[in-house]
Amino acid sequence: MKSKNYLIISLIGLALFLLTLFFVTSGITSGLDSWINQNFYSNGGLFTEFILVFNIFMNEYFLIAVSLVVFGLLIYFKKFKEAVFFIFVLVFAGIVGLNLKELIQHSRPENSLIIRGGFSFPSGHVLMLSVFLFLIFYLLRKEIKTIWINYLVFSAGIFFLGIVIVNRIYLRFHWFSDVFASVFLGIFLTCLSIFIFENYIAGLSK
Repeated sequence: MKSKNYLIISLIGLALFLLTLFFVTSGITSGLDSWINQNFYSNGGLFTEFILVFNIFMNEYFLIAVSLVVFGLLIYFKKFKEAVFFIFVLVFAGIVGLNLKELIQHSRPENSLIIRGGFSFPSGHVLMLSVFLFLIFYLLRKEIKTIWINYLVFSAGIFFLGIVIVNRIYLRFHWFSDVFASVFLGIFLTCLSIFIFENYIAGLSK
């Protein structure tokens, strides 16, 4: 993909994020959010057990551990610029997400299955996983030229992201609008970072 396309995609992601933010802060999405919050749940059963078990393992420590493994592999294969870029974007996205939570102060659903503190918008888990996966797609696409492998990795990543989105909504940790705004924000931050990396950093001499 040409670098200018990353800039275009980042601007689309930003526009969708800002539009969702406007809808959330103005109360336009409150009806839809409340309806999904009340109806997207099955009292007990195997699916609920799966979601609860999945939530135990899919936490910030898991993502940090996997990110450090990826960072180590990039260093091992002497991809030093990519390694620094990878970690920097993840840390930056985390800082942006935390600051937006404190700035917007959108309350979490009061009927969460597991009590959680803090604010709801955006979803830190969905934001960080989105950025992580988009970075992985980008880095692998540069190294692996086999199309079907790229599609396989992309499909598996999107499927996993979908499970996390369902997890956050199903456990009522977040509103529907929170998680999709987080994906849009992740697209914006990642694609803008890739555009800057390819145009101003990757070409620098070692």
